[in-house]
Amino acid sequence: MKTLIKILCAALVLSSAAVFSGCGDESTDPTQSAVTTEETTVSAAETTASVSDQADMSKLHAIDYEGDDFAGAWRITDGEGSNFKSFVYVFDGKKKAYLVIGTTGYIENYSLEKKAADDGSVIDTFTAELMFGVNGTYTYEFSDDKNTLTLTSVNGGSTTTLEKLPSFSYIPEPDPDPVIDEALLGTWKDDNDEYYYFDKSGIMYNSINDLNFTFAKYSAKDGKVTSTYTTNKEEKNTVAYSISGEYLKYGDFTFKRASSDELK
Repeated sequence: MKTLIKILCAALVLSSAAVFSGCGDESTDPTQSAVTTEETTVSAAETTASVSDQADMSKLHAIDYEGDDFAGAWRITDGEGSNFKSFVYVFDGKKKAYLVIGTTGYIENYSLEKKAADDGSVIDTFTAELMFGVNGTYTYEFSDDKNTLTLTSVNGGSTTTLEKLPSFSYIPEPDPDPVIDEALLGTWKDDNDEYYYFDKSGIMYNSINDLNFTFAKYSAKDGKVTSTYTTNKEEKNTVAYSISGEYLKYGDFTFKRASSDELK
């Protein structure tokens, strides 16, 4: 059931963007009962530690442009999948592939392999299972400047043309003067690899079991986090939270403080 919840959360991110409502698993930790909706309490030492343990968000899902010719962010311009032109396809140069809608990404892998063709020759192939637009195994051809990519499906021969974006970032601009609760800052994790990270800049990050991730701008006031992120349009979500020691109650779910080094 827990695995199913995670998979459904990933699907919801892509269909309705319901990501920052605490789509995780309820903790079975016996200290959960100590986490209430009362006013946040945290020691000065814990607050100082969380403020100093800040992540470099630009390194989360970063693109290694030296990794391979696929490395970069792409949009479909023609052919099969051209009805998904609003999506961005990111290949990180390290064999991770992301289907990105606004500031939300669905995570998969991609691979480059040599396969035997029907005529006995060996062909170079590219494989990525991204559900929409780029989904399967293809032969491929780059333009001379490496900014246009043509994929030809090995099953049926349909073609898809993509163009590389000159620049790309998942991370939105924070509000000029976000309301920040220092007790909330830092990284929180549950037992099933769901993470929340709150940065002092007013940006938050959520990833679910290496299935999807979302960046958003946020504010924290009166025991509630209001996040703003984008899919096909701008979305807002408000979630109640409280902190007791090293535990965060976020909506109906409980997370434990973790190191920013664990983020993925």
